[in-house]
Amino acid sequence: MTSSPAVTSASQWADALDLHMKTSKEDAGTLISFGYATGAILGVALDPDHPEADDERGVIASEDGWVIRYVEQSGWWEVVSG
Repeated sequence: MTSSPAVTSASQWADALDLHMKTSKEDAGTLISFGYATGAILGVALDPDHPEADDERGVIASEDGWVIRYVEQSGWWEVVSG
């Protein structure tokens, strides 16, 4: 994964993931899988134990409490909370 500027909000994280997917051609499932394997996605530490996190539905959470999800119909990430 490419490094990205410091992400400071859930909306920045979603935007960074959108851009990363567009430029890398990686799909959401691959990003999530690698993220859980490494503990972070685009420099944002994941919280796999967050009650809203559900990798099967494309919902990920950060240690900062941000929750975002991948919306397959639109092909974009959106903020759930944070």
